[in-house]
Amino acid sequence: MSNIEFSIFKNLNLENKYAIVTGGFGSIGVKILETLFELKCKVIVIDILNDNTNKTIKDFEDKFNIEKDNELIFFNVNLSNKDEIIEFTEKVKEKYSKIDIIINCAALVNSTKLKGWAVPFEEQSMESFDLCMDINTKAPIILFQNLIPLLKKSNCAKVINISSIYGAYGNDFNIYEGTNMHSPIAYSVSKSALNIMTKYLASLYGKDKICINSIILGGIFRNQNESFVEKYNEKTPLLRMGTENDIKGLIAYLSSNLSDYMTGQNIPLDGGLTCKV
Repeated sequence: MSNIEFSIFKNLNLENKYAIVTGGFGSIGVKILETLFELKCKVIVIDILNDNTNKTIKDFEDKFNIEKDNELIFFNVNLSNKDEIIEFTEKVKEKYSKIDIIINCAALVNSTKLKGWAVPFEEQSMESFDLCMDINTKAPIILFQNLIPLLKKSNCAKVINISSIYGAYGNDFNIYEGTNMHSPIAYSVSKSALNIMTKYLASLYGKDKICINSIILGGIFRNQNESFVEKYNEKTPLLRMGTENDIKGLIAYLSSNLSDYMTGQNIPLDGGLTCKV
């Protein structure tokens, strides 16, 4: 291996790198954390403190033999509150000399229980729309804007936005027929904005060796309505919905030095769904 000019193994390793993951204790976020810890990364997690937070942290400590406040650092931040985000970034700038990776995973998703959210279009509220835009779109911008100095100090910083096919393609509402499921327009608008933000910032900060990409996630199986799942599966070449584990390979690639020449891309991870559109 010492004779290899560019080692896949060595460039995949994230030892001595620091990552910030928003929504790190959600169902997708947990898989992102697992990936980063496997690759020896130190992770700063942004999430909302709840009854399960300490248990989740303890589980990671035991599974990966890591220490709280060293390899796993937790911050309780409401991402709909601009002041809390800025306060967080100030604390990070005081404590760390660089940030190598930011993964924007936190989001209001279709399954969120919120009045005026996952309801028929005519009943969707502007209050839920505004909250979605604050968390899904504005928070990643504010976070990036305030951490640019630390990202510039990384050898080749990586920003990964977790987006959705509903931000890149129109919804197929036929698969919702006969269910009580509804897809909020705010979710699609917020993810579409995230996709163009990826290209905008990649163009602007490429000169600073900051690589910015989005993962366009397809539907994730979470015991949805059987009819919905059957119709969705039929639309994908792989004949299945995604699982949380499916994101791990792409997270590993985009977080590591293997992706040093990849930026400004919205990358579908959807079982081939969009290749048929």
